[in-house]
Amino acid sequence: MTLFRLSAFVLSSGGFFKLLAFFKLLAGVALTVAVIQVATLPSAIAQENPVDFSADSVTSNADTGVMVASGNVILTQGEMRLTADQVEYDRASGRAIATGNVIFTDNDGGTHYTDTLVLEDNFARALAEPVISQFADGSWVGASSVTYSEAQGAQFTDPKFTPCDCDFKNGSTPAWDLQTSESRHDPETKTVYHEDVTMHIYNVPVMYFPYLSHPDWTVRRRSGILPPQISFSSDLGTTYAQSYYWVTGETHDMEITPYIFGNKGEAVRSLYRQRWDQSSLNATVYAGRLNTFKQRREDVAGIDASFDTLLADNWITNVTVQRASQDTFMRRYNFDNSEELKMSVLTERIDRTRYSRIEAYDTQDLTSTQDPESEPTVLPSVFHERYLDTSQDDLTVRLRLSAIQLDNDDSTDIKRWSSELYARQDFATDYGNFELEGRLSGQYRDIDTATDKTGYTGELGQGALSTGAGWALPTSVMMMDRVAIIEPRAKIVATKATDRTDKIPNRDSADFRLDEANLFLLHREQGDDYNITTARVDGGVTLSMYDPYLGDVTGFVGSSVRVSGQTPDGLNAATDGDKYSDILASLTIKPEDTFSISMSGRFHPRDLYLNETQIGASLTLDRTHLSSTYMQLSKSFFNTANE
Repeated sequence: MTLFRLSAFVLSSGGFFKLLAFFKLLAGVALTVAVIQVATLPSAIAQENPVDFSADSVTSNADTGVMVASGNVILTQGEMRLTADQVEYDRASGRAIATGNVIFTDNDGGTHYTDTLVLEDNFARALAEPVISQFADGSWVGASSVTYSEAQGAQFTDPKFTPCDCDFKNGSTPAWDLQTSESRHDPETKTVYHEDVTMHIYNVPVMYFPYLSHPDWTVRRRSGILPPQISFSSDLGTTYAQSYYWVTGETHDMEITPYIFGNKGEAVRSLYRQRWDQSSLNATVYAGRLNTFKQRREDVAGIDASFDTLLADNWITNVTVQRASQDTFMRRYNFDNSEELKMSVLTERIDRTRYSRIEAYDTQDLTSTQDPESEPTVLPSVFHERYLDTSQDDLTVRLRLSAIQLDNDDSTDIKRWSSELYARQDFATDYGNFELEGRLSGQYRDIDTATDKTGYTGELGQGALSTGAGWALPTSVMMMDRVAIIEPRAKIVATKATDRTDKIPNRDSADFRLDEANLFLLHREQGDDYNITTARVDGGVTLSMYDPYLGDVTGFVGSSVRVSGQTPDGLNAATDGDKYSDILASLTIKPEDTFSISMSGRFHPRDLYLNETQIGASLTLDRTHLSSTYMQLSKSFFNTANE
């Protein structure tokens, strides 16, 4: 149903009906210019609608009043343009005929093609056959003929609409299209009517509507019933939903949708939207009497509302309210698939060198029946980042400050203050590109663990100093008559830190896994909780090449080796105590813009056992995107996984 709703909007907003009005205006003025020796153009019209006209030859008969322009006939008026092999105009009958490769470009960016265009009764009526139109958004409309009159509007015979990004004019098969026996535009009611509508996917009919109508391009919004939605599942049975769109004002509207879920109950979804100059509100309320996993016909309700506004001094602020009266009904009845609902207030400010964020939120866990003590609340979280001015262009200095109060995090309350000073300097030499990095961080925590839980209670501090030196050498290499860019990279990192990993309960870095994106980062765990004394060496090679047959080819292989200290978790799948990390490898082949295939894997550093595999392929045709992914994880990933 979504596809049809999109098609109806594009067809009406593009306005092939509008095309004939353009024909009328353009041809009426332009052809009068062409036969100026027969009739004089009023000066007011000429000034208001300046027209350019050219043709290889123009002949006129003073007795019959017939003018014929032949060969490369071009009529232009502003952004509008009409070209044809021949244009014939009869002044007495008010009839004009354009034939041969007729192309009209309107001032909205649409292009319209026809073999013959006939304008009669001083351009009050028009006939074009056949017609193919492409609008500025890339969508197409084709019809065997189109007739237009001021009284009856436009009528299409055997029209076909498709939004495909394809060569529809020359016969390309679209991914999907809508075909009707007849479409009619009523200028009085400003409505477009369709009869015998069939949706086709790759020329196969899949859906039929005996009758459809929608507002024309002049109507921005109109209240009315939207297409119904019908679905079936083994749990819910047959589901019927019928939406009603209600225009409540110039800048606000509503959409009300009653649902009937087989024998599971009924519900209503109400959506309200409103916009102001610098603010917007989107609020959806759910209410129903439905079967839940707790009882039959339980009264349930939920809300998902968001308010955005721009405050003084460019603070972008968002207020979100998400709550449900029952843990499972939102996901079970396909209203919202989130496993966590969040009530939050967030404000951010960004300028050239600074970023600031203030946030407070409370969560509702929908994945379990745990007590509220396991649902975190942040009151508040404050973060500030600033890039400091330096006298050297290749020197970057960054300062980060943050403070957070976190309650109910697995029965633990935490207050944390953090700071970080980071610096990086780049050097370009004949022997490669070098970089020097330094990071100084400090944290202070006040931890309070519930008395019935195992964990640390008290205050503690933590500090870390990290330094790193990196090198890269991009090199152009000839490979089988093809030029490739190969870039070897290496980095040495040393960290001295106060290890608090056995006392800090909220592990920011608990999900850390080594990958291509973080291999060379100075502090690759990126969380404030994971700082241990260690030294390591990272190495890898990147390949970038274009091949006439394979297209764009990129690849990477890299690994990390612990020199001293502890081994961070997440470096490999089998044994976290090994000083060698898994070997990371990836390869992407993109023969053309519409197709690509990618492969990535993690190999054990000693026996090259494949611990992880991910293979993906994607294909884009017209406006249809297809993708497939295969994933494999070795058992050792689960044996060493965190709780």
